[in-house]
Amino acid sequence: MFEKICSKALGRNEFFLVLVLTLGIKIWLGMSLPISGDEALFYWWGRFPNLGYYDHPPMVGWLLAGMTPLSEQPLWLRLPAIATSPLIAIGIVDLINRILPKSDIAWSVGIFYLLIPISWIGVLITNDTPLMLFTFASGYCFLRGFVPAESEHRLSAKDHPATVWMIGCGFFLGLAFLSKYLAVIQGLAYMAALLLPRAFGGIGRGQVFRPIMLIGLAAAPMVALNIGYNVTNCWNNVMFNLFNRHEDASLSPANSLLYLLMMVYLITPWALWSLFKSGWGKLNQNGLLAIAMIPLVFFLGISIFKRIGLHWPLAFLPFFVLLFASQTKIKMALLSFFMAVFSIVHLLALVTVLYAPPSFARQFSTLQGLDFLRNAKAVFSAVRANTPEDTVLAAESYSSAAILGYHGKRYVPVFGVGSRYGRLDDTLVNFQDFDGKNIRIISRKNRDPMELAPFFESVTASELSFGENSYLIIDGNKFKFSEYREIILTEITNRYYQIPGALPVLSCKFLSRYELWEQSQASLQ
Repeated sequence: MFEKICSKALGRNEFFLVLVLTLGIKIWLGMSLPISGDEALFYWWGRFPNLGYYDHPPMVGWLLAGMTPLSEQPLWLRLPAIATSPLIAIGIVDLINRILPKSDIAWSVGIFYLLIPISWIGVLITNDTPLMLFTFASGYCFLRGFVPAESEHRLSAKDHPATVWMIGCGFFLGLAFLSKYLAVIQGLAYMAALLLPRAFGGIGRGQVFRPIMLIGLAAAPMVALNIGYNVTNCWNNVMFNLFNRHEDASLSPANSLLYLLMMVYLITPWALWSLFKSGWGKLNQNGLLAIAMIPLVFFLGISIFKRIGLHWPLAFLPFFVLLFASQTKIKMALLSFFMAVFSIVHLLALVTVLYAPPSFARQFSTLQGLDFLRNAKAVFSAVRANTPEDTVLAAESYSSAAILGYHGKRYVPVFGVGSRYGRLDDTLVNFQDFDGKNIRIISRKNRDPMELAPFFESVTASELSFGENSYLIIDGNKFKFSEYREIILTEITNRYYQIPGALPVLSCKFLSRYELWEQSQASLQ
């Protein structure tokens, strides 16, 4: 009975029905979720376009720079994130139809991808958004390059992958690189597919040089742009991604177990079991296996030293989903049904969190910041209402500062050392301009305000109650820049600007502005 139903189900009509339903859910989430700290930070990237930023390349900032003049409403800013998974799902269907032209499984796999919870939950606009889109576009071009015009399974030994597709592959890989350095892993997967044809279904050693050259040349301008930015900006991206963000890295096999459990959660145990039980032999061709597996195995390797975030593998997930084209249509119908049930559980949880009383969220440590996100605009307005015009408003973390600034339509700097993330202040803010001014600091922490006494002539504190939450308002009178430079800016230099001497530095605005070259091991070329 089920086989008879499946023979008629999960086709084109069902695919577009699921696409519309999940797109509707994403639009609802895009309207309902408050702006997050990372989203607010990237909003400010868009307000101050640059060739790069402290922690990542600039692509999401460029994207938002083109969108913010039209509107700054959350739903509008989130449209690229909302559209990404439907576009990828359509690409998945097209690829399977080309790689396996005699199969009718493509629509089923596309439905399966759309129903994965992270596909329809992902509505926040972050640098993972362009990374996902351009990584998939690059992989799509790579795989298309190995499918001949007559749509046979693979190229013969005498054929070359289509030039235009290899150029497209490199071009989109470069754009992905300008989104996030994780795109490098995709490049490694291409190399493996071309250099290890027996293991990954490539097309033969005699044809390796040409596609590698085309991909490399097409990606080179974007890589060169990023290198140019780094050389003239303290090697910010390299320092963050290779050094500063890993200062707490340590050998921890437990992280590897957590990563494996996370991947099981993303795909679901029953789907993984079905895939590994039946295998993917007919898809071990055209380099697909390399693109699908190498990034995930790479993350497993580094998870021994570093905890892998849930968002790290998302750009590579679609290629793993392509492997499900090896399943039968009946199996894919079952897997999609179970994934739909799994998604409904997540949807009910989201509805509960979004519409339950605030007291409900306070019971869970992971949701305790939700009140601030919901009330940030009112908090900023309450603080701003009795703040003199010449007083500088600041916060103690990049997340709080970015969110308050987004709602207040004015840039809010971070007072203090801050964290290794979101250091936009190091470029935009000159604390020398605040010398002698009053600074009002909004703190979400329960801290001793007198810890800030060395930086002001006097310090007073008050409490702002908002619902069941309270915020500490610290007023520092007559800011002392010299003490701030000696203590805070020097510590920032010691933590985040110890640039290896082997890296040539043509310019570093932060070190030059505050005359801190002596505290850094960097040398100006």
